Amino acid sequence: MKSSIYLIIISFISFATIPLIAQETPDNRNVWVGGQSGYVVFGDLAPLKGQTTFNVIVDTRIPQMGATYEPDSVYVAKRVSEWNAERHGKGDQWLSYWNDSKAHFKSVFIAGMNEKLSKEGIQIGLDDYDSEYTMILKTKHMMEFMGAIFIVPDIYVVKTGQTSDTVAHVRCPVNNSALGKQYCVGTFEQAYYTTGALFGRYLRKVLYK
Repeated sequence: MKSSIYLIIISFISFATIPLIAQETPDNRNVWVGGQSGYVVFGDLAPLKGQTTFNVIVDTRIPQMGATYEPDSVYVAKRVSEWNAERHGKGDQWLSYWNDSKAHFKSVFIAGMNEKLSKEGIQIGLDDYDSEYTMILKTKHMMEFMGAIFIVPDIYVVKTGQTSDTVAHVRCPVNNSALGKQYCVGTFEQAYYTTGALFGRYLRKVLYK
């Protein structure tokens, strides 16, 4: 069952702060049934063609975590408390792992994109602040299920330094931690590597093929 879920997913801040170019449709994505096949773009990605790098910002705040859709601050504190009650130090150990994973979300997301885009002459660095365009990755929901991590990501493309100048908002399909084992430490990081790799593959298809 776990492998079939992977195949389904692969085949196919505060959040209200960035103005949109076009009227958005209802967002039906969820980690249980996907709810969206492929990428849905509001705005235009065409201006990205010809760029050789991008600035990347990853917002590690997650407004909905787990089956009860709790904010990350509530979910994480509750999990640490419950696991420490189960076994002394277990929750603290998980918290250290979680914080370390969050610190690498940006680097593994970029690594995933570079894997797919480097063949097109694009190489994204960790600190490409002088790039014309910035990609802002946000996570709407994160869920652990059957040993895997599922996330509902959004990518906002803006002119660097001008967050009010939105070029596009990309609703990504639900992603999981299927890729990146050779680059990542744990499934949280793999979910973001997978997001970068699949989005990079999508950009190759729509911009460079």
